[in-house]
Amino acid sequence: MSSLLYVSSPSRRHKLKPLLVDGSVVEVKGFRGLLDISSNGAYSLVLIDSFGRWGMWGLIASIRLRVPLVIRMRGDFFSEARWRYRNHNALLGFPRYFVNVLIGYICLKLSKGIIFNSHYLESQMKEWVTGRNVAVIYNPYTPVFEARRGGSDVPAISDKSLVLLSIANMVLPPKVDPIINQLKIWPRKFWVQNKLHWVICGDGPLRSKILRVVDELDIGEFVSLPGHVSNIGGYFRRCNIFVHLSNMDAFPNVTLEAMMYQKPVVTNTKSCGTREQVYHNRNGLIVEEGASIQAALEQYIADPAMRFAHGKAGKEIVEAQFSVETQRVSMANYLKLWLESNNG
Repeated sequence: MSSLLYVSSPSRRHKLKPLLVDGSVVEVKGFRGLLDISSNGAYSLVLIDSFGRWGMWGLIASIRLRVPLVIRMRGDFFSEARWRYRNHNALLGFPRYFVNVLIGYICLKLSKGIIFNSHYLESQMKEWVTGRNVAVIYNPYTPVFEARRGGSDVPAISDKSLVLLSIANMVLPPKVDPIINQLKIWPRKFWVQNKLHWVICGDGPLRSKILRVVDELDIGEFVSLPGHVSNIGGYFRRCNIFVHLSNMDAFPNVTLEAMMYQKPVVTNTKSCGTREQVYHNRNGLIVEEGASIQAALEQYIADPAMRFAHGKAGKEIVEAQFSVETQRVSMANYLKLWLESNNG
C-alpha cells in the first residue's frame, strides 16, 4: 500500500497522529521536509489537520505529488478565525486573519475528503460535504493527557467545600460568556449554603473580564482563577463536579479528561459537540443555561451517590467509545474505503 503524507502543526499532532498506522504514514514536520519528498508515486493522499502555513504546505504537497488532499476538521475554522480577529488588537491582525481564512478556503475548496471530529461540526459545515468523502472520527483520549495528571498545587480551598472545576479557552467569547452569565445570576446564598468553590482554569485576554465580574460581585472567596495550568491532575482530583459551559466546542478534550477522572459533567444545551460525549442522566446533566444550571448542581449536591454513579459511567464511556484503539479502527476503515473508491 502506498503511504499517506501527513502535514501537521506540532501543537495539534497528538490529536490525530495516534490514529494513523505508523507503517504507512510519512510525516512532514516543516517546510524543509517538503523539499525532500519524492514524487515517485509512493503517496496515495495528503492529510492535513491545520490551516495557516501548515495547510499551505499540505496544499503544495498535494499539488506537487498530484494526489488528493484530505482535511481533518477540529472545529468551525471560519467562525473561530472571526472571533480571534475581533479580539486581536495587533496591527497585523487583519492581514493574518485574511491570509489564514484564504488558505483555509482554498484547502477546503480543493479537498477530496473531510474528516470531522463530531457530528455537530459536520452539520455546521454541511456546505462543504457535497462531492467529498466524509467521515466523523472523534478525538481520542490520548497518552499526551496522562502528562497532565501531575500534582499541580491547588488553591487553598477548605476541605469542606464542594469544588466545581472548569477549564476554558479565554480567547473566544463564546467559551467565556456562558461562565460569566452564571456568575452573575447565582445568589450569594447559593454559594454559602452549599459551601461552593468554583475553580476556573485557563488564560487569555478574557480572563480579566471574568476577574472584573468576580470583583464587582464580591465573590472572590468562592471563585479561583489560577490561569494556565499545565499539570491539571491535582485540580481534577480535588473537584467534585466538572462544569463545561460553552457555545462553541466541536469536541472538547477537557470533558474527556474529567470523565477519565470519574467526575460528572454539567453542561449546557448549546455546548455543541460536548453533547456527543455527555449523556443526560448517565454521565452528566445537560440543561438550559440560567437557573437550570444551578438546579443541576443542586441535584448533584443533594445526591453524592448520583455524582459517583455518573462519574463512574463517564470513565466507562471514554474507554469504550473514545479510546485511541476505537478511533484508530474508524480511521483505518475510512482511509481504506476512501482509497478503494478513488482507485476503483
